[in-house]
Amino acid sequence: PVTDPRRIEEGTYLPMGGYKGSGLSLVIGLLAGPLNRAAFGRDIRDFAAPASEKGNVGQFVVAFDVAQFVLLDAFKAEVDRHIRDLISSHRLPGRDEIRVPGMGRAARRAERERNGVPLSASVLAQIDELAKSLDVATLSARA
Repeated sequence: PVTDPRRIEEGTYLPMGGYKGSGLSLVIGLLAGPLNRAAFGRDIRDFAAPASEKGNVGQFVVAFDVAQFVLLDAFKAEVDRHIRDLISSHRLPGRDEIRVPGMGRAARRAERERNGVPLSASVLAQIDELAKSLDVATLSARA
């Protein structure tokens, strides 16, 4: 592996996680690449390069039926416990919170369910104009 992305042609990116990360990266890469007749390792096109060449990107998707391994409610409770532990752990200096994927979206959804979806004045005007053309109440009239 190389650590300088400008030298990618000389090797591959250094996977995160040390030797365990390298092993996981190798297995996932082989499943997503050669298993699908797609590029792997040094054959992967530089995504920052001009798109003059056709890409050869493979995908590998795994789906588990969790209920075949453990009761679904027990699994959800365990995942929730680990997420709570993670977000309540010590924060880096200058950081107010620790977030996990989906937290921001969940907070926005809850806020919008309480207060509605914010619309700019121009979008509201367009919706009102459409409502008038359909002879239905405008959003402005409902507020």
